[in-house]
Amino acid sequence: MKQIWALHDSAPDRFPMQLIDIKHASELNTKGYGIFETINEFNGSRKVDNLSKIIAWAVDIDESSKEVQLERIKKGLIPSLVVETKRGFHLHWLAVDATIENWKSIVKDRLVPFYGADPKACDLARILRKPGFYHMKDPLSPFMVKEVWKWKVAYTEKQMLTFYASSKSPKEAPKWKKSMTEKDESFWNHIYRMDCEEALSKISGNSFVNGETYTFRKNHSGTKNIFVDGKSTSCWIDRDGKIGSLDRGGPSIYQWVNWFHKNPTKVINFLKNEFPELRDLK
Repeated sequence: MKQIWALHDSAPDRFPMQLIDIKHASELNTKGYGIFETINEFNGSRKVDNLSKIIAWAVDIDESSKEVQLERIKKGLIPSLVVETKRGFHLHWLAVDATIENWKSIVKDRLVPFYGADPKACDLARILRKPGFYHMKDPLSPFMVKEVWKWKVAYTEKQMLTFYASSKSPKEAPKWKKSMTEKDESFWNHIYRMDCEEALSKISGNSFVNGETYTFRKNHSGTKNIFVDGKSTSCWIDRDGKIGSLDRGGPSIYQWVNWFHKNPTKVINFLKNEFPELRDLK
C-alpha cells in the first residue's frame, strides 16, 4: 500500500521523518510538518526491495515560473494527476505495465529533461507532497497543496518510451526498442497513431459529439489550440498530432469521444463506422 510520511518543513534536521497514519496528518500539519505520500506501493520499509507495485511515473517541477511550467506540461502526454505546490507542480502518469527495469529510462532519462524536472526526485521510493495539506516551509505564509487536474487515463511503457525522446544515446535504449518499430495492426495501435486534428475534423458536427464543431489555431510552440463551436478551450493538439487536455479526453480520439458517452463499446462501434480503416481491426 502507499505510505504517508511527515517531515518538518522548516526544521527537517531537528525532527526526523516519520511514517504516520493518515488520521494524524492534519494535526502534524498544523505543527509545521509537511505531509507526503509515496508514489508507489510498498510492503514494509520504503525501499526498492520492498516495492510491491508501481502505480505511476512522476516528476517534480519547481524551476522557473508556474506559467512556463504549465506551457511545458501542455507539450507532453496529458498527466493522470497534476498537483500544485508552492513552487511548481508534481506530475503523475498512471502506469499500466511499468517495470523496475525501464523506470530510470522513462523518468530520469526522458521525463526529467523534457519537463526540466528535479533529477533528484525521481527514484522508485520517492515521496511527494500529498494534496489537501499545507506546505509549511514558511509558517507565516502556508500554501495549500492541491490537485489542479485529475483524469482517468493510464499509459503503457511503450507509449511513454515512444512519446518521450531519451536524453541517452541509442545504445542505451531499452532492449525491446526494436519491437516498437514493427508493424502492429491492432485496433488500439491504429487509434494511438491517428492524427487527432484530422480525426476531430472528420467528426466535427456529428450528433455523436453533440453536434460540436472543431477548428484549430496554431501556436508559436508548434501546438494548436482546439476551438469548440468557435470558442477557445483548454484543449490542444500537440506537435505529434495527439490531444492534450485539461478538461476533456486525450491523447487519442477514443478518449475524446468517450468523454461524451463513457461507454467503450458504443464509442468503438462509432469509430469503426466513421473510420473505415478501423472496421476489421481487433
